[in-house]
Amino acid sequence: MLEKSIKCCIVLFSFLAGTSGLSQTHLPPTLEKAQAHLSHGEWQEAHIIFQDLIEIDNKNVSAFAGLAEIAVLQKNWKNAKKQCENILKIDPENLAAHYYDGIAFRETGKFKGPFLRDIDLSKSIKSLHYLTENAPKFQDCFYQLALTYHEKKNHRKAIELAHKQVELDPDNIPVQVDLFRLYRVFLRHSAKNEINSWLNEQSWEHANYFFGEHLRRLADYSQAQTIFTNLLETRKILRPQPILLSMAKINYATQNPAEAEILINRAIDKIEIPLDAHLLFSEFKYIFSQPELDEFALLDSAASYRNFFHAFWRKRNPTPAAAINPRLTEHFRRFLLAEDVYEFDGLRSWHNNPDKLKRLNFPPGYHLNNEFNDKGLIYLRHGEPADRIFTVAESVPTNESWKYRTLAGDQNIFFHFFAAPKNNWRLGSVIEHKQMLDDLAHWDPVYYKMAQSSQLEQLALENELVVQLNYSVDRGFKTDRHTFPKSVKALDTPFSSATFRGENGKTRFDIFVGVPATRLFSSGGETQLENNIELGFAVHDSSWQPLHNELKSQKLTADSSQLTADKLSLFLYSQEISPQAIHAAFHIKPEASDYLGGAMFDANIPEYSLNELDMSDIILADGIRPATIPSDFTRYELDVFPNPAGAFRSDQPVHIYFEIYNLKLDSDGKSRYAIEYNLELLKKKKSFTKKMFGFLQRNQKESITLRNSRENNGDFNPEYVGLDIKNMARGEYRLRILVHDKNTDLSVMREKDLVIN
Repeated sequence: MLEKSIKCCIVLFSFLAGTSGLSQTHLPPTLEKAQAHLSHGEWQEAHIIFQDLIEIDNKNVSAFAGLAEIAVLQKNWKNAKKQCENILKIDPENLAAHYYDGIAFRETGKFKGPFLRDIDLSKSIKSLHYLTENAPKFQDCFYQLALTYHEKKNHRKAIELAHKQVELDPDNIPVQVDLFRLYRVFLRHSAKNEINSWLNEQSWEHANYFFGEHLRRLADYSQAQTIFTNLLETRKILRPQPILLSMAKINYATQNPAEAEILINRAIDKIEIPLDAHLLFSEFKYIFSQPELDEFALLDSAASYRNFFHAFWRKRNPTPAAAINPRLTEHFRRFLLAEDVYEFDGLRSWHNNPDKLKRLNFPPGYHLNNEFNDKGLIYLRHGEPADRIFTVAESVPTNESWKYRTLAGDQNIFFHFFAAPKNNWRLGSVIEHKQMLDDLAHWDPVYYKMAQSSQLEQLALENELVVQLNYSVDRGFKTDRHTFPKSVKALDTPFSSATFRGENGKTRFDIFVGVPATRLFSSGGETQLENNIELGFAVHDSSWQPLHNELKSQKLTADSSQLTADKLSLFLYSQEISPQAIHAAFHIKPEASDYLGGAMFDANIPEYSLNELDMSDIILADGIRPATIPSDFTRYELDVFPNPAGAFRSDQPVHIYFEIYNLKLDSDGKSRYAIEYNLELLKKKKSFTKKMFGFLQRNQKESITLRNSRENNGDFNPEYVGLDIKNMARGEYRLRILVHDKNTDLSVMREKDLVIN
């Protein structure tokens, strides 16, 4: 909150300059030059000019004001106090000097020992009290005084002063939002009887709301729900978002995620003013990415805020077609646990910082936190770690290390927390104790090397560790991840997609999904032949607004006569979409099963020309045959059975299907064109057999090319062919299909990757 106060109120120069009869628009040339340096962040240049002016006139309030402004911007509170003292000697009634003097004494005092702390905080109160008595509407002086009383642990007084500030300036969003934090601090640090009596004595709607929050935190959900429900109906000042989110937390705590999600969507849909959005932001900020922080800062309308928050949760939903968003459920599960286990609202000082040399580079999102320790921030973003290690030994500080596994190809990420009093777990950058290194040696080579090295060698390896931990910090505080319950089993569901020319300028978008039926239904020695699965598909535009959603129950069969060569049961999603970039997703959930499969991917829906030569995407298929009864996989009287994995055995042909559009007709009404198929090895598959019997595979091919010429009566033609691959080397291939229109001399090409096993 102090950051926002500085940004909102850094008008120090103009206020102080005004006391000596100077206006910001009629500054002397030297002062104008200094101010120009300040506005460009050139603090050193501005500082020199202000000092020179003071040498000429030691009562130049404007120059002292400039130095004070620099000190505030640099958070050099000691110097800010000095400059404000100089100003107040010249002009004892200077309002801005009192304002920043009060802030500076608070910021220095809160890090001092008890005696000196009380002295500085008393001086802060004196300066800010001068403003509340003589200029109550000056900036946010009541709120700044509230923050000082907060540091003095007088939480009730802090809340009263913050309410006064809100009464004077109801449009001050930062203060409105931080008022909720001050109430939460009061709940954390006050006795139950004090909470009950004081909150019930107050007339503010906020007090009524936080009495409900107090009951919720005590797991008295019924009474809390009654308070929230009544307050939602009778409120006049309090915004609905905090109430709806508290009701959602009760529903998540009582295992009712469907109702909870309805309440969260209501909170988003009821955004009417910026305050509503910022109240939601204060709840969800802990998992924001940097691009999302940047985007949120630029929003300026209720509609844009509503779209933002809906998109915020849609993009994180691993099963967007399902009735319930599991990422939202998991976030609130983590949040409710973090409330109980990882809360910390005390001082994060240099003295209790295990990273005293500041080797860790925390991103901006990290500094938005003022209610959880570092463990809580990581837990909210990433959930339960894959591994935890505690080292307990003499002279080793209380510690806990977390390891998270990342996707293949990425580094794992590691976090080493060290404990300070009152649940203040903070991240460290250096591990100095051999016992810890021994315990961590199996996690990563850098720990093993440090554990085995001498002290001198360890110093050289420290830089390597710091680089790795900064990578972890960057990933840890800029990203978040969903984790399913351990009971959920991953189901491998290979898929592919393709586009074709549709109707009325739209494009047909198909997703082909294979489900391993025999794996699902073989248990206890018995194989079921049928079962139902939940099948969901969802498509969103590039800004995560929904385009299409499909959720249905469908029969899954284990009858081998209805399965592919790889024992997959095939399913198709097909929808006509306007050309654009999209986010697509699907999920497969067998009923009465812990299995879950699916994927999220981006796709570009192309615009198929109505005039120029064009061709569809390529379907790789296990089989293509004339259709007898139309089915989901029928295309122009052909049954095309896709191979969604794009993987083929060498003893089976690769069937290929695609469509050609807008062939030019000659004077006889004929289209004449040539097609070239080229299959080329990209990466050969290594195998033990080849090493032992390589001489038997010398005649294997690494590429084939097939050409043919065609003549038809129309400008459109579906094409299909089977490629014989029995003599091809095993590995990863790229198929290129080139279509050449002989009547126009135009060509078009498509590519598709596949694997030969």
